[in-house]
Amino acid sequence: MSDIASTSDDTAARRDALVERLFLATVGTMDVLAVYIGDRLGLYRILAERGPMTSVQLADRGGAERALRARVARTAGDECHPRGRRRER
Repeated sequence: MSDIASTSDDTAARRDALVERLFLATVGTMDVLAVYIGDRLGLYRILAERGPMTSVQLADRGGAERALRARVARTAGDECHPRGRRRER
């Protein structure tokens, strides 16, 4: 009976380790994506030129909202209208 419990505990520990590894990898991927988007929108350049600012100030000065909407519209292609509504076909 203890062998079964031990095997079950080992399986659970291995499962938990895998879940943690996948979660941390996903978080790392999202960090890289956020840096990429910030670079493409010129947010790091603006911060380097103008110094520290809040996220609202950065969005206002960088036109990030407009640029992000345009980027999403280009990425979505024919599937999506620029304002986020699906096009009628």
